[in-house]
Amino acid sequence: MKTERNWRVIMLDNDEKQAFNEALLKLMLLIYRIDHKITLAEQDKFDEIKRRMDWQSTINIESYITHASGLVSQYVNEKRPLDLLKAIREDLNYDPKLAIGMAQAMMDIDQSRHEDEEEIMSYLTTKLTIAA
Repeated sequence: MKTERNWRVIMLDNDEKQAFNEALLKLMLLIYRIDHKITLAEQDKFDEIKRRMDWQSTINIESYITHASGLVSQYVNEKRPLDLLKAIREDLNYDPKLAIGMAQAMMDIDQSRHEDEEEIMSYLTTKLTIAA
């Protein structure tokens, strides 16, 4: 019984981690698309994040990114980035420090901060739960 319970905890942790990975990809896509110009440096940073990710899904990461890109573009085009953040907030709380750190790194790449990026960072730093 105890082994079975431990296995469920491991499975739950993997599911939560994968949901975090998916939310993190959406966040990175949002940040580098929000200003409607994608620099080579931003694309390189996104590719680095993607390569280092411990992807656990049966869905290929490239297929997921294609799907997520369409979703993120819709939010950006409709000027609803905070609605996307609200939708992925719970999953980002799996590791809020990492999510905020990665967002900061992505925003710092092009050395200029769009006002929508400021709004995204403000949302992240006030709405994600960071354990003391």
